[in-house]
Amino acid sequence: MRKIYFVSLLIFLCSFVSNAQTYYNLSSGSYTQNWSNTGALTTNDDWTGIPNIRGFLGQDITTTTGANPQTLLAGASAVANDLDLIANQTNPNITNGGVAEFEITDPTIALQGSGTADAPFIVLYMNTSGVSNIRVRYNVRDIDGGSTDNAIQQVALQYRIGNTGTFTNVPAGYIADATTGPSLATLVTPIDVTLPAACDNQSQVEIRIMTTNAVGNDEWVGIDDIDISGSTSPVNTVSAAAGANAAEPSTNGSFIKDALDSVHNETIPNYVKLSDNQISEALEGLPGWIMLDGKLHKTFNFTDFSTLFEFMFKVAEVSQKLNHHPNMTSTWNSLTLDYDTWSLGHVISNLDVKSAQNVEKTYQDGNYTDTES
Repeated sequence: MRKIYFVSLLIFLCSFVSNAQTYYNLSSGSYTQNWSNTGALTTNDDWTGIPNIRGFLGQDITTTTGANPQTLLAGASAVANDLDLIANQTNPNITNGGVAEFEITDPTIALQGSGTADAPFIVLYMNTSGVSNIRVRYNVRDIDGGSTDNAIQQVALQYRIGNTGTFTNVPAGYIADATTGPSLATLVTPIDVTLPAACDNQSQVEIRIMTTNAVGNDEWVGIDDIDISGSTSPVNTVSAAAGANAAEPSTNGSFIKDALDSVHNETIPNYVKLSDNQISEALEGLPGWIMLDGKLHKTFNFTDFSTLFEFMFKVAEVSQKLNHHPNMTSTWNSLTLDYDTWSLGHVISNLDVKSAQNVEKTYQDGNYTDTES
């Protein structure tokens, strides 16, 4: 009998250890997850196939319906067996609450509140050592189209440093209602935010995406196309001679990062894909900008590197304000910008046009002298 108990205990402990999460080393490259490998999650409550993500019921994190998830910052549920996964589902209209994997045409995992799943969420586990400017992108999908459910399904984004304590809400990641209905499943809401500097260069950063038990019949909300990235390149520094002067910036270049982190976020909340005609109209007011390889494109040439770098910093400020960042390539005297909207499928949106307009205004206002190509 003792042998049976020992074997049972060993099996339980092995299961517990194997389901423990690991922290993805972001310095090795971006973390992406689009759930296309439907063989990764095959067993209920078993996340071992996706070692950097876990799902939870969020039992009793709140006991009211319609709670705003932005306000629910407790670290974890105190109720036992909160880890949750409903695996291998093909019908996104099931009424179980929690975290489910749906093997539908475009596979995804999804969250749904219920009387038991009071605040269901997933956590992404990241190691950001040596990495800064942690950018978090994902699409929130309404997939509950075969039912007449039409709840107000709020979704929030949070983070914490380490694996204990409360989370911090990220206001730019909040969605007041991620679903439409009844009998509709077409809404996709892209989230694209850069986490505060406190998340830089940390061995453990936990990123949480949460919904809550809504008033009425909850809908399934997909969390898809996850992309977490950061910068591993050092910020350009000023000379030691300049840093020796108390009136000059420090030599580690942190003044640049601090300045950008302080810029107010003015993200356009409802950006949409533009038609070819709309893009053509926009280009008429953007001198030197063209469409190239599906992107808004322009190259600026400068007389020297210091002038180029001054303008590059101003482009960075513009990008921070809109929380929308171009692909930038440069030589010692040229800077090329390319804009498209990743979260809508690499298309041109009104956010790309607004960004290009702001950059162009910055260029014109600065009276830079260049030869455009």
